[in-house]
Amino acid sequence: MSRSKAFLFVVVLGCFWLLFRYLEGGEQTMALIATTLIVRGKMAFSEVPTTLKDQVRQMLNDIDMDQLIEEKAK
Repeated sequence: MSRSKAFLFVVVLGCFWLLFRYLEGGEQTMALIATTLIVRGKMAFSEVPTTLKDQVRQMLNDIDMDQLIEEKAK
């Protein structure tokens, strides 16, 4: 393999690694956004995707806003 092809391979591999690292924290960010929307009254806990409900529930408990889970569930 020539040097230019090896360099291109390393650059592409590095880009994929950076993209993977960037997307890895996406679930935590989405849970934080959902929590913020719930606190502001723009979203109900029942509207949160099931994959994020545990994280959002924990975040609401951490800021003593767990009553928002109960109010919207009724």
